[in-house]
Amino acid sequence: MERATRYSKKREAILDVIRGTDAHPSAEWIYQALKPAHPDLSLGTVYRNLLFFQRQGTIQSVGVVHGQERFDAVTTPHSHFVCNTCGAARSGSNMGSRWTATNSPFTANAKLACKQKKMRRTY
Repeated sequence: MERATRYSKKREAILDVIRGTDAHPSAEWIYQALKPAHPDLSLGTVYRNLLFFQRQGTIQSVGVVHGQERFDAVTTPHSHFVCNTCGAARSGSNMGSRWTATNSPFTANAKLACKQKKMRRTY
């Protein structure tokens, strides 16, 4: 018998962060973004919920970049590109003017990487 999933404000916040950026965030990125509003949030909670969302089909992993798994709320098949310089990850459809993420801790690096055009396709 399938176990019912309880509603959680933290779970909702984690999903909102993933859906609210095209930066393909890591668990650490999500944790840092939510910690000020949720001081009792743990990195373990973020990882458990990312696994939950993956199993549910709500998000997908886009691969490991600089040792950190990155996630995407867009689950339809599409390509991903990673900058070899800063590690910024983007969907193939977001390459043009949307290359830089506006609410990303690595925005400055992403701009630099875009100008250098040192990107590789991951999926």
